[in-house]
Amino acid sequence: MESTSLLELAGHFNDKLSTLKTVCELRKSGQDGECNQHLVTIATELESLELTMSMLKQEVKKQKQELKSVQDMRGNFEKLIKDLIYTSNNIPARLPGTNRSTKNTVSNNNEVTIKDEVVKKPASKKQHCPLIEYLTVEEFEDVPKYMKGRVMYNQVNTLLDELNKTFTAKYKIVHQKRSTMNDLARKRNENYKSQQTKDTEGVYFVVEADIKDFSTIKLDAVTRAILTILRHCGRIREIRGGKLTRYAIIESY
Repeated sequence: MESTSLLELAGHFNDKLSTLKTVCELRKSGQDGECNQHLVTIATELESLELTMSMLKQEVKKQKQELKSVQDMRGNFEKLIKDLIYTSNNIPARLPGTNRSTKNTVSNNNEVTIKDEVVKKPASKKQHCPLIEYLTVEEFEDVPKYMKGRVMYNQVNTLLDELNKTFTAKYKIVHQKRSTMNDLARKRNENYKSQQTKDTEGVYFVVEADIKDFSTIKLDAVTRAILTILRHCGRIREIRGGKLTRYAIIESY
């Protein structure tokens, strides 16, 4: 031991003497029958406490496992809710798809009548060129995040509506008889011809001027990001030349 003064040394020995005195008293008590009985009782209580502690530990372990299961379930529900909210916020005005049929079966006296209902475009509207197909949710989800940025699924298909409107308006003029054209239509038709090259033969395309003339599209950063997505998904392609960027439809067969 280390002591810096006689007082500390004296205090140390006093503590030792006090401890020895306590040990001697306990030794004498060990020969007392009543004291031994108390020790037996204490030992029994300790065994009971140890058993209780063991049961509590098992219960705590079980509760931890149940808590983990509940947390996993909560995570799954949160993901499901997030997916449902995303889907709800991104339902397009018109879902992609071609002609669909619905079969209704009516049984009457063992006779079955099947009626096919085919979704068709109004007969009054003549299609002057093919239309760009909508993106599916799966296609949009597969687009790299750096390419999508903050673009939402419904924004893509809304812009597709405007693009299809532009293509339809342009090729309505292209297929119009020259004798029925007014001065503006005639001027536009001549301009369309001047934009054609050997790369545009048999291709339906529009340029930025057409988009401005026939749609509400603003050629801003969001629009250009969506055009990039459409190229990535194989809906359109660019044909450059003569200081013009032509956006051409990629027809699906």
